[in-house]
Amino acid sequence: MPPKSEQNGIPAIPSAQGILDAVAAPIAVLDQSGTIVATNWAWQDFGQANQARDSSHIGINYLEVCARATGGDAPCARAAAAGVRSVLSGDSTFVLEYPCHSPDEQRWFQLRVSRLKHMGAVYAVVIHHDITERILIEQEKQAYLARAQWHQEQLKAMAEVSARIAAVGTPEATLQEIADQARGIIGTHWAAVQTVSYGLWPHTSVALSLSEECLQGSALAISMAAAAISTQVIRSGVPVRLPTAAWPPEPDPHGGQEPTASPRPLVGMLAVPLVGAQGGGMMGAVMLSGKESGEFTPDDEALLTQLGQIASVAMESAAQVHAMRNAKERLLATQEHAGVGIGETDLTGRLVMVNARFCALTGYSRSELLTRSIFDLTDPENSTDEQALYQQHVAGERKAYALEQSYVRQDGSVTRFAATANAVFDEQGQFRYSVRVIQPLDQSTTLCLVPANDTP
Repeated sequence: MPPKSEQNGIPAIPSAQGILDAVAAPIAVLDQSGTIVATNWAWQDFGQANQARDSSHIGINYLEVCARATGGDAPCARAAAAGVRSVLSGDSTFVLEYPCHSPDEQRWFQLRVSRLKHMGAVYAVVIHHDITERILIEQEKQAYLARAQWHQEQLKAMAEVSARIAAVGTPEATLQEIADQARGIIGTHWAAVQTVSYGLWPHTSVALSLSEECLQGSALAISMAAAAISTQVIRSGVPVRLPTAAWPPEPDPHGGQEPTASPRPLVGMLAVPLVGAQGGGMMGAVMLSGKESGEFTPDDEALLTQLGQIASVAMESAAQVHAMRNAKERLLATQEHAGVGIGETDLTGRLVMVNARFCALTGYSRSELLTRSIFDLTDPENSTDEQALYQQHVAGERKAYALEQSYVRQDGSVTRFAATANAVFDEQGQFRYSVRVIQPLDQSTTLCLVPANDTP
């Protein structure tokens, strides 16, 4: 294109080559056959940086170069050639994004082909924009989104696991559920929970969870090594993550003979401590081996550590529930075999629990007594009116009292009893129930009665 005159103060238009060289992106102009007829400085500089023999590429057929591409570059090269042909045939533009990695770095480019008509001839202007920064930002964003999704899924899974573990109940079943859930949430062939005596947890326990694919020889080798690893974890309170390369070889089950089939080796070991909430003492360790895919990762360690925290709480809760259940059973057994009549009464004085001696002293069956109140049992002619006293008792004004009372037995006879009442209140000071103890006054051993006006 000829420059304009400067006679009127208008500067001359730069040459086409000057305009091409001013563009930072590599540009090549192709003729109708796909042959390169012009390139800019950026194109030539890129060629020199990538050891091209002729950095300008003038005279080289772009379509033929694309056709000769092999390996992983071939699909993109064929797509680029098809796009160039479409533009030379009439399309206005064609866009393609493709990778162009070097030995030192990863790179991505956007190929943009535009149609150019000049003096009756058709050309294709090929521009390669470096979009590496955008692609890397997009990849980083996708990685963050994927990780956020992973964390969300893991939180949901941990909530479900926590609910399953908490719903089990007994300490032994809790241990087994922890082992099963740990193996399932990480995806392994082998899991174990090793505990030591701690607080209400009375003794050393072991729970083992194996997949169907876990070979007995492998399980035996891991169990032997896991004992030492669990001891280390419990003593140090620090997780242990071993890759497969650090794992000791398995014993030869064939006695040195060539096995008929090679067993699949288990992958690595991951173990985390179980730390008790009360005082922070060590309760034990959770161990995994034989990951279904790949080695154990820091994410696996973090996930198992979180599961270990849930497991510790569940184990303490199970132990406490178990201890409370045992204590309650012992208390009920003690009450049932006591030599005095023991009952519990509600707000209205109705009996809600009686022991065997209470039944024997009054002559009623347990089911009959649980439909009556203490006021239904008293002899109206020979008994002290206890209604007002009991109301003070329920209100907390008189937490304990004692009196002599005549009860009408089931056979109609009247027996005189020494009776005591002790109220039980909740943490808010609300009345829960009253413990009533009765003993016949004619027995040689009588109760030490609390004065009726005493309020302990």
